[in-house]
Amino acid sequence: MPHRHATKSPLQLAQATYAIAKRALEPYPHARARRDFTQAQLFSLLVLRQFFQTDYRGLVQLVSEFSELRRALELEHVPHFTTLQKAEKRLLKKGPLTASWTLCLNTPTSGDCCLPDPLDPSIPQDLRAVMSVATF
Repeated sequence: MPHRHATKSPLQLAQATYAIAKRALEPYPHARARRDFTQAQLFSLLVLRQFFQTDYRGLVQLVSEFSELRRALELEHVPHFTTLQKAEKRLLKKGPLTASWTLCLNTPTSGDCCLPDPLDPSIPQDLRAVMSVATF
């Protein structure tokens, strides 16, 4: 079994997934998209939703009360819960994110959030390059 980095820290998880997503995703889905939140910010929030095992409204409440998370994700304000719902639908529909989503949301029952080793040969080369940037 490949080595996995595990964390129980939502802040470390947010920093790692944000670094990965900034390298892997375009900042905005298309040229005329609103510039309120980047796709990397939204992706990281969606990973945190799985980490906290909460719904969209619960995540919005947690992030609004957790200034360090907002700072780590460079959020000027917290998105509305429907923004997160729409972002998840859009990001999962794109296809390439499915592999990233699986990698970042591999949460075992122990409560740790595990991210695979970037050197694991079963991970696509482009994702390995992006993951090597993140610090755990």
